[in-house]
Amino acid sequence: MYKLSPPDMASENATRVFESRVDNSTSSRDENLARVEVATLAIIFLVTVIGNSTVLLALWTRRRYAGRKKLSRMYFFILHLSIADLITAFLSVLPQLAWDITYRFYGGFFLCKLVKYGQTLGPYLSSYVLMATAIDRHQAICYPLTYCSWTSRRSKVMVYFAWIASLAFCIPQFGIACFPHERLFAARPKGVTHLRECGKQAHERVVYNIFCNE
Repeated sequence: MYKLSPPDMASENATRVFESRVDNSTSSRDENLARVEVATLAIIFLVTVIGNSTVLLALWTRRRYAGRKKLSRMYFFILHLSIADLITAFLSVLPQLAWDITYRFYGGFFLCKLVKYGQTLGPYLSSYVLMATAIDRHQAICYPLTYCSWTSRRSKVMVYFAWIASLAFCIPQFGIACFPHERLFAARPKGVTHLRECGKQAHERVVYNIFCNE
């Protein structure tokens, strides 16, 4: 009788554990709740894309046909807020919608990290652009005389800094997110990855939950 070697036994045990987890998770899924989640995400995605695309079109039309060579400060802030919302729609809401429809993530390990990076980029960027807008409006309302000395370049610098900070603070997603357990990952079907298994070590999971989890 053929005997399995220790590595083969470990792989076989891992396969059984993974299959039992998949069966349990599939059977425990509430299909009615899943349909509600899919419908809600689809509505959010459509409203976000249509609304912000309309805003971008209005800004482009105003600049094109109103004879203005550059946008005012507030329109500049609105432009980047709309871009941030579209990033959230396409990199956060849309992947989550696809994930809820398939109930599995079939994108692979690299795309897993890329999706987790994009899911935090939009909210970070939107928050920082709003903060820059609040600073600009506070200066204009509370200190109107000194605000006259502010150039539009300062407002642009704040928005550019918001972009840089957002892109930089999302980098931990590449190092923390999507660390599957090695044995289970070896036993999974090709292309199947679970995004919620984040962090091999306890301290990695703590850092992820504090700074990176949406």
